[in-house]
Amino acid sequence: MTYFVISIDKSFRWVSEKYFDSVFARLFFILSIGVIVAEYTTFETNVFFVSIVVGLLFMIFSTFRVNILGKWIFIFSWSLFLFGSGGWLLRRTQLPDLADASLLPHTYIVELNTPPLIQGDYYRAEAEIIHTSDSTVTHLIGQTILLNQSSDSFAPTPSLCDKYLIHTRISRPDDYGLGGFDYGKYLTRHGLCGVAYLYPNNFKYLSSGQPSNLRAHTYAFRSQLIERFQMVGIADTQLAILSAITLGDKGLLSTDVKDSFSAAGVSHILVVSGMHVGFIFAVILLLFKRISSERRWLIVLLGLLTLWAYALLSGLAPSVVRATFMFSMILLFRVLGEKYRVEHALAFSATILILLNPNTLFDVGFQLSYLAVFGIVYLYPKLHKLTLSVKSSPIRWLLQSVAVTISAQLFTFPIVIYNFNQFPLYFVVSNLFVALFAPIIFLGGILLLPLSFVPYLGSFAGIIINFVVGIFSQIITLITSIPYATTNVYISLFELVLLYIIVFCGINWIELRNIFALRFKAPLYFLLSLLLFAVSVTLADYYYSRRNVLIIPETNRLIVNIFSDNENILFTNQPDFAQRQLERTWLKFSAPQPTVVSDTTLVHNAFTFGSEEYLILRDNVFRYLQNNSAPLSIDCLIIERGVYPSERLLTEFIKPKRVVLTSGVWHGYLEKYKQLLNDLSISYHIIPEDGAIITMK
Repeated sequence: MTYFVISIDKSFRWVSEKYFDSVFARLFFILSIGVIVAEYTTFETNVFFVSIVVGLLFMIFSTFRVNILGKWIFIFSWSLFLFGSGGWLLRRTQLPDLADASLLPHTYIVELNTPPLIQGDYYRAEAEIIHTSDSTVTHLIGQTILLNQSSDSFAPTPSLCDKYLIHTRISRPDDYGLGGFDYGKYLTRHGLCGVAYLYPNNFKYLSSGQPSNLRAHTYAFRSQLIERFQMVGIADTQLAILSAITLGDKGLLSTDVKDSFSAAGVSHILVVSGMHVGFIFAVILLLFKRISSERRWLIVLLGLLTLWAYALLSGLAPSVVRATFMFSMILLFRVLGEKYRVEHALAFSATILILLNPNTLFDVGFQLSYLAVFGIVYLYPKLHKLTLSVKSSPIRWLLQSVAVTISAQLFTFPIVIYNFNQFPLYFVVSNLFVALFAPIIFLGGILLLPLSFVPYLGSFAGIIINFVVGIFSQIITLITSIPYATTNVYISLFELVLLYIIVFCGINWIELRNIFALRFKAPLYFLLSLLLFAVSVTLADYYYSRRNVLIIPETNRLIVNIFSDNENILFTNQPDFAQRQLERTWLKFSAPQPTVVSDTTLVHNAFTFGSEEYLILRDNVFRYLQNNSAPLSIDCLIIERGVYPSERLLTEFIKPKRVVLTSGVWHGYLEKYKQLLNDLSISYHIIPEDGAIITMK
C-alpha cells in the first residue's frame, strides 16, 4: 500500500512539473474543476460561496505560518478559493427560468441583433427582447433569444436591426432525453435564453432601425465588404467560401458545401478562428524580426491593433476573440524577454476567458482551438526534428505540414468523434491542400478588398481569386467522393477520457522511454487504458445487442422507434425530423438502418416487433373500434395525445402489460393516469419524467 501511495505521489509531481509548470496553468486547471462541478452537480450556489470565504480566511491564516505547514495551508486555501470561484461564477451566469414563458404564448417586441441566415425553411437570427406587455415575463426583458422566422412569411425579408411585435412561446429545447446534442444547453452557453418560431399569423413587422452598438456596426460593415467581392466578379459557391474564410460570414454557404468540408475534415477553415488570426500573426512576426529591439513596441502596438481590428471585422465571433486574445498574449510575452513561452500565453488567455465567461469551458470551439494549439506546441517540435535531416525543401515542407496536421489532429480527434460522431479518414491529405490554399485565399481575399476600388486591377485580381477558390472547392469535393472518406463512430464520455489517456501515455512512452516508464509507468497505463477502452466498447455492444430498445422522444410529434441488433422500425408522421433526432442514438446502439412507417399505414395503429405486440393510441382512435369481442391483449400500450384516462379503456377495450405515456399526453391527465395504472397494477413509463429510452429484454 505504501509503495502504491508513493508511486501515485511521484506520478502526480511529475505531471505537475511537466504540464503545469505555469502559474496560469494551475489557475486554469483548478477553476475548470470548480466550473465542471457546478455544471454537473446540484450543489447550492452557497456551497461555492462558502468555499471562497473559507479559502480567503485560510490564506490569511497561512501568512502567520512561515514553516512548511503554512505553505501547504496556503496551497490548499488558494485551491479552495479558485474552486469556489469557478463554481460561483458559472452559477452567476445562469439564464432566467422559462417555466412560465414556455407554457403559453406571450407578446414581445424584439430587435434583431445579428444578420438573418437562411437555414432550411427559416430565417434564423439572434434577437433581443426590448419590451413585453405580460407582467409574468418582464424578467426576460434584455435577454437574447434565437428567432426563427418562416421563409414564406408575409413580411419584408428580415435584416439586421429590424423590430417585430411577436406573440409566441419562448422555449429552451433539449436533446429529447436521448443523450445526444443538447441544443438547449448549447443556446444557454452562448447567452441565448431560448428559441421562438414566427409564422405569418403570430408576428408583425414594426420598423427597421440603425446599428446601435459596435457589434451591429461590424455586421453592417461586413455586408458592405461582401458587396465589394461581388463587384469584382466573385459569385455563387466561390463567394460563399471566400466570405467564410476571410470575413467569417457563413450565411451564403449551402448545406452541400458545409457537408463536403466537414467530411474532408477541413470545416475549420470555414470558421474564422485561430488559423486565420494566425495568418495575420505570422505577417506581424515577419515585421517583428526585421525591426530593431528599440522599435519593437511599435510593432507590438500596431500588431495588437491589427489583430483586434480583424476580430471586429469578423463580428467578434467567440472563436476569433479566443484566438485574438491568445495571439495578443503571445505577442506581449514575446516582447517581455527570454522567459517567453507559448504555454504560458496559452494558459493565461484560457484563464482570463474562463473568468469572463465560465461557459466558455464547455464550448466545443474553445476545446478544439486550445487543444490544437497545445498539440502543435507540445508535439510538433518533436516531429519537426525528424524533418531537419531531409535536404529537399519541397519534401521537407510537405513533411512539416503533415507534422503540424498530425500534432493538431491527434489532440482534437477524440473531441471531434465525441461531439460530431464522425472521423475524416483522409484528413491528412485534405489538410495538406488547406496548408497550400488557405494562406493564398485568406491573404488574397483581404488584399482584394482595397484592390476592388481600383478599376480593371480589381477585376483581374477577382478573376484570379475566383479561380483559386474554385480549384480548392473542387479538390475538397473530390476528396470527399473517395470511398470511406468518413467513418461514423460513437464514443461515451468515459471512452473519451480513455482516448486522451492513451494519447498522452503513448506519446510520452515513445518520447521518454525508460525515464517516463520509471516515473509514470507509461507502458502500464497505456496498455491498461487501451484494454479498458476495448472492454468498454465491447461490453456496450454486447449489452445493447441483446435488447429491444424502444425510443419515444420528448416531443409533441409522433415518433415511435423500436430496434434490436438486426431490425429497426420507425413509426412517424415526420420522418426527416425524426431521423435527425435519432441518428446519434442509432449510432450509439449500433442499430441497423431504419424502416420508416407512416402512422397512416398502420393497421389500427398496432404492430408486432419480435414476439411482443404494440399499440399506439392517439386522438381516442380506439373508441371507433369498439365491439363485443374480448379486450385486446397488448404487451405495450403507447398513449399519445387526445386520450382520456379511463378505467374502462384499460379493462374493457385493452388489457396492456405496460403503458408508456408520451409527451403528447396533456399534463393535467398525468396524475389521473398514475392513479389509474397503480390501481390496476399496470407498470408504466412516463417519457417527460423517466426519459425517452426504454430498454427491454
